[in-house]
Amino acid sequence: LEMATTSSSLLMSLSNPSTLRCRLNVPTKAAIQRYQQENNRENINNNMEEEEVELKLTVLVNLSNNAKDDVATIYCHATKLPPIPTPPINIEIRGTPRPNASVKDSSWVRQRTRLESLLKQAQNIQLSELVLKDNEDKLYEGSKSNFYAIQQDGTVVTAQDGVLHGTIRKLILEVCREHQIPVRLEPPSLGDVATWQGAMLSSTSLLALPIHAVYMRPPQAALEPEHAASRHPQDLLKTFNYNNNHHQDGDNTLCLTKQIQQWVSEKMIECSTPILY
Repeated sequence: LEMATTSSSLLMSLSNPSTLRCRLNVPTKAAIQRYQQENNRENINNNMEEEEVELKLTVLVNLSNNAKDDVATIYCHATKLPPIPTPPINIEIRGTPRPNASVKDSSWVRQRTRLESLLKQAQNIQLSELVLKDNEDKLYEGSKSNFYAIQQDGTVVTAQDGVLHGTIRKLILEVCREHQIPVRLEPPSLGDVATWQGAMLSSTSLLALPIHAVYMRPPQAALEPEHAASRHPQDLLKTFNYNNNHHQDGDNTLCLTKQIQQWVSEKMIECSTPILY
């Protein structure tokens, strides 16, 4: 959402799911059809067979700067959905919580560029995400995902305020409620990391993704540009072994973090809405 000063009636219209869905139908269908046309043309030129792919749709709603206008321009971009990262999934604690986190504002896409460049610069180990921390060592969310800590007693801890309430986050909370998994809606504390049995990221492209290792650069080292993106053994805070700490569910016994991942994948398919084009 590209924020601007605009009329209250337009904002109310765009905040209504059914009304917004009607507005999105045309641009999303057009983006999907355009992707297919371009992709098919490329396959023909390269003598390749057509393949079925999942698409990632990004929608930008640009509001008029004139408060008297009831005008919103909607853009949609379609591209191939990247594959879910394969284990091990490594994260680093880096950066501070963003302002206005409850809104999926396009300004955050620009602001997180520096964090994304750090991911690419990482040495010695591949990082999947950076998780944002405040001055009190409370962990809020990733640069592009929600974050969860799984305590030894099976409680799922995730921030309620100061984060974007993503679609997959909603599904995680739903499956926890359905399977009587206790949830505490507060930022996980970095000081408790040694006692966690697991941790997860979630987003529409990652679904629910277990984390295998947590890293954090010492404060003095993080200020040194030449070492800002390197990873050393002393930076490792915690690793997770998902072969232990199992959760009983009917006749199946799975690690709780992996079990939540499976439940969310099933729930996502159940709750999906087809796009007819």
